[in-house]
Amino acid sequence: MYVAGVEYVNGNGIAKVWKNGVATPLTNGQQDAQAYSVFLAGNDVHVAGNESNGTETDAKIWKNGQPTATFSTGVHSAYALSVYVSGNDIYVSGIENNGSVEVAKVWKNGQVIFATLGQNDAVAHSVFVVN
Repeated sequence: MYVAGVEYVNGNGIAKVWKNGVATPLTNGQQDAQAYSVFLAGNDVHVAGNESNGTETDAKIWKNGQPTATFSTGVHSAYALSVYVSGNDIYVSGIENNGSVEVAKVWKNGQVIFATLGQNDAVAHSVFVVN
């Protein structure tokens, strides 16, 4: 059993993934971070979450405990809430702030393939791919 989540230490969240109750930290606690979703593809463990960069929050993917991708512009905060792997493609759903509202987004291999219009706050909580 795998679980993605966060443990708070000294006020900062440490993104973690637990396998059968044994925790693996994904971040060091220097900046606030969370893990929201875990997906297994073969022997690879992919985790979706976010980590503060000191000013904003970056949407992130970790593969086997190592950060592999950041899905945000670096200008406004973004959050990766779900990850799904299909073949060699990695799909991530979440949110990115556009400066005034939260925009629901889906990224495929780091490129935005779906986004709401940005007229109202929206969130993409989960992603699943068929074929």
